[in-house]
Amino acid sequence: MDFERIADELYGLPPREFVRRRGEFVKTLRGDGERRLAQSVAQLRRPTLAAWAINQWAHEDPDGVDDLLTLGSELAGAQRRASAALMRTLSARRAELITRSVAAVAKVAGVHDATLSEAAGREVTQTLRAALADDRVADAVRRGRLTAAAEYSGFGPAAVFVVAEQSDDDPGQRAEPKSTGQGSESEVPATVSAEQIEAARAAVGMAEAVARDADAAVERRRNELDAAEQRVAELAERAESLRAELARCDDELRFARRLAEATHDEHQRASQVVRDSRDRLDEARRVLGDLRGTTRRG
Repeated sequence: MDFERIADELYGLPPREFVRRRGEFVKTLRGDGERRLAQSVAQLRRPTLAAWAINQWAHEDPDGVDDLLTLGSELAGAQRRASAALMRTLSARRAELITRSVAAVAKVAGVHDATLSEAAGREVTQTLRAALADDRVADAVRRGRLTAAAEYSGFGPAAVFVVAEQSDDDPGQRAEPKSTGQGSESEVPATVSAEQIEAARAAVGMAEAVARDADAAVERRRNELDAAEQRVAELAERAESLRAELARCDDELRFARRLAEATHDEHQRASQVVRDSRDRLDEARRVLGDLRGTTRRG
């Protein structure tokens, strides 16, 4: 068997069937002596509902995935060139395309008899936004191999820096080096054009949108942490109660065992008394019989 084919099948299954089918693959591979491949398959993680839904969309609508991920590359290029007009266009397209893609993911999930909750819908949205900025997430989305929702907390695509775009008809606006007085130089434009200011504003707008997403993610994580801490407190209290109950049960068990041992000893003694009494009764009956025989002979 081939790992890629196995992974494609597993991540194409509904999450509830993932573990069972993965176990079947592992068992078969081990039986065939493919222990290394079996170990690799055993390490595949079951996807969450949101991740599974995106995987199905990737398999069934690769063109839609391509449109989204191509936009990520275009956004990165626009930021590098500080092209204000292009960034405005792409920013508007980003919002529209993510909305359309999330709807497409939900539709594909519905075809497979699955309904995305509001929380799952948020996870799909944040994952698709992350795919626009993170190549690793984009690759997982394209291959349909997501296992969980992804978040991107940076400001725009990773490793992106802004370089002023040079106009073909105005080569004289190239930045001149300016001394910092400390032996280092930084490239600073001699003049700032309206185009550059507009590009900076567009970059700020995109950064603010990402920051809002990050704030929302932090708030969700804070709520999850509060819930987790509450759960820990409840379980700790329950564990303490169970430990106290276990201690009481241990005391009662020790007492019951001692009582059982004492009762057993009493039973043994009573049984011996019964045996002795029967022996004496038998002896008395024998003596009585002898006496009656003597009386009849006399």
